[in-house]
Amino acid sequence: MRRPESAWRTRARPCASLGELAGRCDIILLCLPTSAEVHAVIFGQNGLAGSAKPGTLIIDQTTGDHTATRAMSAELAGRGVELIDAPVSGGPRGADVGTIAIMVGATADQYARAEPILRSISPNVFHAGGVGTAHVIKLVNNMLFGAQRLVSFEGLALAVKNGIEPRMALDIILARSGRNFYLEHFGAQIISGNLKAGFTLGLLHKDVRLATQLGADSGVPLFLGNIARDFYRCASTRWVARRKSIPPRPGDGPTRRDARRAAGLHSLTPSLRRADEVDTTRRTRARRKGSVGAKWTKLA
Repeated sequence: MRRPESAWRTRARPCASLGELAGRCDIILLCLPTSAEVHAVIFGQNGLAGSAKPGTLIIDQTTGDHTATRAMSAELAGRGVELIDAPVSGGPRGADVGTIAIMVGATADQYARAEPILRSISPNVFHAGGVGTAHVIKLVNNMLFGAQRLVSFEGLALAVKNGIEPRMALDIILARSGRNFYLEHFGAQIISGNLKAGFTLGLLHKDVRLATQLGADSGVPLFLGNIARDFYRCASTRWVARRKSIPPRPGDGPTRRDARRAAGLHSLTPSLRRADEVDTTRRTRARRKGSVGAKWTKLA
């Protein structure tokens, strides 16, 4: 279980710089978008490596590149500093209730040192193996999740376009062998028109890309994983192009709408159809007004 918020407030002490943080802490947890940011925080100007004391343990909870993590761990070892990987899975909901899964890549001694800290975050802590293995299993998990959500979109669209009400289709699938994590946790939310994901399309593409690269490096054919990677890459590219063409709207994002539209799920509910129609109208107006020299125009 999570500690009460007041307990965190009384124990937390702000630091003015990474150097101060490294000088005051024996165990440091990082959770950043990619391994590139982790490298910058550790080895960049005024980074952790310059001030960390021998014996410091850095726990990287980023969903990162196992190769980069192992290289950083080896470099830090020469300075007497240890780096292990401990990515998390479960999203904001799992974090809020203190049940996220934490996978750990570390030696037995490193794991014994880190485990009490990690179990204060969640009881679901797993020792995957040596340094880098936690990143490997996290990439496998996210590749499965990324592919799962796409076929879930297609299955719902197929049912709805052939006469089954969206909610009924979802209820039947969840009661049968087609049920999966994505439909259990996000199916009803999508059907209601709530597209808030809590995870960006770009990060999902990054994870699936790293997983398929791992497959190529280790000689494992990933036919479906590569299809999912290419889909998310196309969706990401489309979103970047879209953002350059019209002004962004509050809450506008690619995480679900682009994927749903590609799978045909924008036909699920009237409210979602109207949202897609409004989106098309906005882009048409933006193009027309742009043709007469208006760079950005407030659309009605």
